[in-house]
Amino acid sequence: MNFTPAGEGLLEWRSIISAGRSSGVEWYIVEHDAPKDPWTIITTSRHNLKEMLQKHP
Repeated sequence: MNFTPAGEGLLEWRSIISAGRSSGVEWYIVEHDAPKDPWTIITTSRHNLKEMLQKHP
């Protein structure tokens, strides 16, 4: 199995964000099991999530 940063895999983030907004989600938490470079995963995931949240208000 190949894990990717949030926003770069197969998950349908537009639907996830839409469902989160309609149900009052205030926080998104990224979990990544045993990344080779944790800092890159964290910063890339944060960047991707911020961008997606701004695109889909």
